[in-house]
Amino acid sequence: MAFSPFSLQTLVNALHLEDNQQASQHSGGGSRLFGTGWGIKDTQITVESVEAWENNLYLGTSDGHLIHYWIDDQVSSVNNVPSNFRISKQPLGKRIVERIMLFPQIRVAVILCDSTLSFYSLPEIIALPTPDFQSIRGVTCFCHDISMEGKTEQDGSVRICVMKRRMLHIYSLTSESCIEVMSIQVPDGAITACQYGPYVCVADTRRYKMIDLVAKRMEDLIPYESSVNGDMFRPIITVIGEGEFLLTAPANTDHILA
Repeated sequence: MAFSPFSLQTLVNALHLEDNQQASQHSGGGSRLFGTGWGIKDTQITVESVEAWENNLYLGTSDGHLIHYWIDDQVSSVNNVPSNFRISKQPLGKRIVERIMLFPQIRVAVILCDSTLSFYSLPEIIALPTPDFQSIRGVTCFCHDISMEGKTEQDGSVRICVMKRRMLHIYSLTSESCIEVMSIQVPDGAITACQYGPYVCVADTRRYKMIDLVAKRMEDLIPYESSVNGDMFRPIITVIGEGEFLLTAPANTDHILA
């Protein structure tokens, strides 16, 4: 007997990402949505980041907009596509919405757009008030402690790790405020980062590094060429186990795992 560990369900068959009055209205048939040019770089607006929570789907676009789908539980028996959803679209900046991170345990969303980190309430994505939630500018990337996924610290906060050009900052985030609690110098900065417990694995444009937040010490891991045969290499870091990070490397190297 064939066994499938999971199933895939279509939410929306096609997306129209450009401005349209209908984009903020209810759609009664989720099988097709306006339907033009999906994913063609430089000629069409594209989806660059995606996050989901419960019945909410959040899409960040290449032109600095956030599209929010609220999808109901009703599914069409004909094509297995949700038959009703609501859509809203709001501008966040002028450039790519690089990353959306959701913290439903404190009802806060953190979004990186235009090198600026901003804070919003869930699920509606309403900007949280200043001065308790000041936008953080000059951000190259950010991450959170994967070992605390879905959890909070003892004080009810979650921690985010924010990288700037030459600094690493740790912020304590609650439903009421965002406060910096630590900073460490990182001379070459980082273009991607991943945290597990007290360890943050980062990559700049030339090498991977490991940062110990407790000892405030940084160690070089694996160097790499940023350009291979004219193509730019973009490093990727992910956690595969407790304190274990999986790193990608260009095809001309033999380093895979650190």
